[in-house]
Amino acid sequence: MVAAGEAGQGRTLGLVPSVSVTQTFTNNHLVSEIGRGDAITRLDASLGLRTQSSALQGLLDYTLSGAVYARHGEQNAVQNALNARMLADLVDNRLRLNASASISQGAISAFGVQPGNSVDNNANGTEVRSLEVAPSLRGMLGPWVQYTASLSHAITDSSGRGDGDSTTTSLSTRLEPRAAARWGWSVDASHLSSDFKQGRATQSNRLFAGLRGSLDDLDLEFSARGGVEQSDLTSLQLQSEGTWGLGVGWAPSPRTRVTADFDQRAFGRTHSFSAEHRMSRLSFRYQNARSLSTSGNLAQGGQDVIYQLVALEFASITDPVLRDAAIRRRLKIGRAHV
Repeated sequence: MVAAGEAGQGRTLGLVPSVSVTQTFTNNHLVSEIGRGDAITRLDASLGLRTQSSALQGLLDYTLSGAVYARHGEQNAVQNALNARMLADLVDNRLRLNASASISQGAISAFGVQPGNSVDNNANGTEVRSLEVAPSLRGMLGPWVQYTASLSHAITDSSGRGDGDSTTTSLSTRLEPRAAARWGWSVDASHLSSDFKQGRATQSNRLFAGLRGSLDDLDLEFSARGGVEQSDLTSLQLQSEGTWGLGVGWAPSPRTRVTADFDQRAFGRTHSFSAEHRMSRLSFRYQNARSLSTSGNLAQGGQDVIYQLVALEFASITDPVLRDAAIRRRLKIGRAHV
């Protein structure tokens, strides 16, 4: 469905329902029961929604899947899958609201059998639900300095389990020059608090300043930062420590980029190194990172890596909602042809 707006601005709303039935016959349902066959019927009912206007972009993909086993009725299962994202421009590119929600199958342990694309009772899998709301505000402080402030509140719940449930709230602000130049500076302040259903609550506060520069002739970018961090991640009481970091990036072409970052944080040393190169039908990416995660997301196997590789193909799409929709559509088509 497409609706036209006024003054040459268009509004697009698309609704796509779909239903599919898959029948599988096997003579080796379980490895421990060789010769024991079964017939598995899978039903997928999906609903896709897309909306795009000058002030709102959003998508919603929901799938309800069910599997019925002719001989192993105890393995009958129902699964939900949801990917919803919204980006709303509330006040003329100054106040924005970014929201997302998802339901997926996550792995309890990274060392067990990972959940696949089929509906089954994998003992190492659980349904993970997450919701995040993140408003952001940007504006000017005088004629030369701009500010950006953002707030994020995220909730993660792992279906019937408590070890993966968490609530995370973060607040960050940045000051930087309004005009882009070869040399620049920034001042950042951030607060992060995490609360786990099974585990203690933690918080971290950080204030630091950074310098950045570029050498266009060598296609190089580099940065340096330093400040102070207060956290209770490594102790029961808040402790303050100095932090610093260095970074460098090299982009000899739009299809090739190498970056490296190193930081000394209150909880230890972190690093991130990545190298990527895109060809017409092939992408390469290497990444090595050491950091700290305070989210309650369970292990997702290699899904994030695959997502990032496909994202290189759609790097030219600047709208984050439309780019995410294109990536997930490509991933879905790829799985269908495996």
